[in-house]
Amino acid sequence: MHVIDTDYENYEIRFSKANFAGVDYMEAVWIGARKPLRMGSNDYQEWYALVEQRMAELIPSYAMRRLSLIRQSPMCMY
Repeated sequence: MHVIDTDYENYEIRFSKANFAGVDYMEAVWIGARKPLRMGSNDYQEWYALVEQRMAELIPSYAMRRLSLIRQSPMCMY
């Protein structure tokens, strides 16, 4: 897994690609927010637009619609 982009304040994008004998068989992307965001809020919309833009530039083959939201519990420490 490699951190392929971060602004150290708002987000990080991590990417992993595995292959065997030169054949790609797995890609994975993790995107993290540096602070809690409420879906639908202005902060979330701005964060999402920024991440979507960076993903299009850095990993154009990996569409944002392929990602799944993982809700963290209130116990998650940022």
